[in-house]
Amino acid sequence: MVAIPLIDPLWSVHFVSTHLQWLLAIPWFTLMVAIPLIGLLVLMFGWVEDVAAKRSPRLFPYPRRQRGRRRAAA
Repeated sequence: MVAIPLIDPLWSVHFVSTHLQWLLAIPWFTLMVAIPLIGLLVLMFGWVEDVAAKRSPRLFPYPRRQRGRRRAAA
């Protein structure tokens, strides 16, 4: 729902409305805008959740190593 208000103002840009009208008309462009927005929201809310739980923010929370243990030597 956020992608449409971001794309609609592009119709008023003269270059985009004359040369890239086909891009604004296809539904795939909305999807290409929406997927990075969803990824950004997942990262943002995951970070807020970690901070609220008083954990250190991590990009990949698993596998979690136990404190004081090192990885096994090869």
